[in-house]
Amino acid sequence: MARLWDRNTFMRAVFSKTLKSLAIMTGNLLSPSNMHIRVGGGKYLSFDLKRVNSIENGVAERRNMNLIEAIRTMFADAKLPVTFWAEAVNTACYVQNRVLVIKPHNKTPYELFNKRSTAIGFLRPFGCNIMILNTLDHLGLQVLQKKDGIFLSQDKYVVDILKKFGYTDIRSANTPMDRENPWGKDGTGKDVELHLYRSMIGSLMYLTASRPDIMFAVCACARHQVTPKECHLHAVKRIFRYLKGHPKLGLWYPKESPFDLVAYSDSDYGGANQDRKSTTGGCQFLGRRLISWQCKKQTIVATSTTEAEYVAAASGCGQVLWIQNQLLDYGYNFMNTKIYIDNNSAICIVKNPVYHSKTKHIEIRHHFIRDCYEKKLINVDHIHTDDNVADLLTKAFDVGRF
Repeated sequence: MARLWDRNTFMRAVFSKTLKSLAIMTGNLLSPSNMHIRVGGGKYLSFDLKRVNSIENGVAERRNMNLIEAIRTMFADAKLPVTFWAEAVNTACYVQNRVLVIKPHNKTPYELFNKRSTAIGFLRPFGCNIMILNTLDHLGLQVLQKKDGIFLSQDKYVVDILKKFGYTDIRSANTPMDRENPWGKDGTGKDVELHLYRSMIGSLMYLTASRPDIMFAVCACARHQVTPKECHLHAVKRIFRYLKGHPKLGLWYPKESPFDLVAYSDSDYGGANQDRKSTTGGCQFLGRRLISWQCKKQTIVATSTTEAEYVAAASGCGQVLWIQNQLLDYGYNFMNTKIYIDNNSAICIVKNPVYHSKTKHIEIRHHFIRDCYEKKLINVDHIHTDDNVADLLTKAFDVGRF
């Protein structure tokens, strides 16, 4: 088998940035097309400083980081001095070039060596209630195991943060954010105490680990931590009012459920008031079990709802690929995973292999979802907006819809 990444290539990637800086500092003292470094054994490495930028591409950077992590792991395990760095580089290159776990195999090392899948049928859940608590910080994630499933919640933590910020006696709210006036009716208002606002946001961010229902509201308020105003504090208090009325909500993982990977993707259009950027929302299920969810403002200003939905679908596709690789280590191969989108135009762009004028303005990095679709790693299907659960992570709702 040909070596994909040898020691010389690794050293070129390591020295590329150093050589570029050295060339800038020394001016004409270095020849930009004839740079040689002796590496031992009478051998020299040649560098073309004009091609430094081409060396610093994404593939080289990722492989370089993987090598460095492997080398550091070997050093930590063997407790060797730095003088063995060259040997560690050679060993890491040898292992990574010959490792059996690559994408086309879709198998774990155990399956490749033993020609059979891993036996996990002996695993059984414990028949008792489990409580995981951090007694120092009271940030406990409560795990209640029942006969028909497992329930995860943080209701004790909700009570603690309500007491911490003095909201135990406030009136409750039915939604975490007001749909009509999310920031109040009195304008921005004056500055508020920075430490208090950030402390409240930090407490709520931890709570989103088991409460996706407040994910959008918390993320929207977290964008204003630099200069928070009274209107932003008003929105944060609304979240605490919602928690006061619904402290015991959590995640339910039923015992009887299909074991297939399904994803939902959605986006609003220009929902951010300041820069008019859209918000990406996505969630992934194993059967009827919610295992991952995301809410993030997009880095671009979408010029249409189709573009916003397409960017959101690309983000959800990346999360699906990560989950596929994680489950592959346990012997589960989820190819052709369905991603549900409520925009037909975005689906057509994913399935259309031709780059036409209507998609030229979309950044290239979002088009990798087409490649995943052609490789049958994912599949895209249409779903009605009312049935798209990811819609909860993109905008505020009234009581009837929420």
